[in-house]
Amino acid sequence: MGKKNRMWEELPIVPPLEPRQTTAAELALQEENDQRRIGLYQLKRKYSSVSEHRKRTTSTFSTFLPLRWSSPQSILFE
Repeated sequence: MGKKNRMWEELPIVPPLEPRQTTAAELALQEENDQRRIGLYQLKRKYSSVSEHRKRTTSTFSTFLPLRWSSPQSILFE
């Protein structure tokens, strides 16, 4: 004579839990962060052309030399 098989009880299907509601403090914090991000984005957009121009013009050492000097060696032997 074998063992009896275990019988599981039938449970009803439970509906899912409702999503958690955000508090007023969390909403205020989100709004503050959004305003900060918008401000940073506007600054980036405003000054991006300035930084791009600066990257293009200050790429070599020769831009820092005065016009009458042709090379750094001529500074040493005047």
